[in-house]
Amino acid sequence: MSGLSELPNGVAVLGWSQEYTASHNFKTTSLTDAPSIVWDLASNQVASVTLAGNRTLANPTGMRNGGVYILFVKQDNQGGRTLTYGSNFAWTAGNTAPTLTATPNRLDILTFISDGSKMYGSGTFNYIP
Repeated sequence: MSGLSELPNGVAVLGWSQEYTASHNFKTTSLTDAPSIVWDLASNQVASVTLAGNRTLANPTGMRNGGVYILFVKQDNQGGRTLTYGSNFAWTAGNTAPTLTATPNRLDILTFISDGSKMYGSGTFNYIP
């Protein structure tokens, strides 16, 4: 094949530069709130969780080199919940994890890029959903 016009029925093909004429997105899935939150990245590329206590985000499974992952973290109606992270999460500024917004019902968005073994994270905070 030498050009996009030769692609069968406009099917996307790996290794080819492609232009899309409609949006592509990942449906946000809900993670189960628990003392240790499990995140399977293979089926939850964009996920959300509402914290009902102080929690740990366990090391995720299904990391892919070059993968981009997003987690919406919401405080419950009490607020003040904290989140600690497994050892596969890395942060800027001396690898210090960000502090979540403590206000009840507020939303923080954590974005990660993976090299297949680590999740390099950043965040935006204090949204009113």
